[in-house]
Order: sequence, then C-alpha cells, then structure tokens
Amino acid sequence: MKLFATLFFVTFAISCSFSVKVDTPTKSINEITCTDNSCIGTYYGPEFINGSDVAHQFSNMMSQVVGDKLKELYANKEFSKVNFGEIKMSTKGMGSGTVTYEL
Repeated sequence: MKLFATLFFVTFAISCSFSVKVDTPTKSINEITCTDNSCIGTYYGPEFINGSDVAHQFSNMMSQVVGDKLKELYANKEFSKVNFGEIKMSTKGMGSGTVTYEL
C-alpha cells in the first residue's frame, strides 16, 4: 500500500488507523491521524509560546509520526513511500496570534 502523505483533508477510512492528540496548558490542540495510506494533522492554538515557533514544532511532530508509520509498514513487509507532491499545508489565522495549522 502507498503512504501518500496527503496530509490535508484526506478521507481514507481504514481500520488500521491511530490518532495522537495532545492538549497543552495553553489551550492548544495537536491531533495527528495515520492510516496505511495517509496521515493528516491539525494544530490549533497560539502561533508562538515564549517566543518559540509552535507550527515548526508541529511539523517536527508530524514528521516523527509519519516516520514511525513508515517503519511499522516496513516491518510488516508493506513497502511504501511518501508522495511529496501531494503534501498540502494550511496556516489559517497566521499573524493573528492564534493559528490553525493543517498538514
């Protein structure tokens, strides 16, 4: 199966999925969901916390989750690769102090 990292509003519903959700004290929400075919993620919250670029940190979190999923598939002899041309990103609210960052 192909892992198409079509990370923005992908509607694959496969039984082999997992979700990571983290609520922080700053009222931000990180959620990443992966299937054998795709990963999607959303961060909603402050753009910066103590001068730190939170969106960049969310990108790193997404990369880690996608990498872990690829390793899982490889271990199960399901060989996949990322379709980089299909990656989409949205940063609604940027510059307002609160952002919705979607991959």
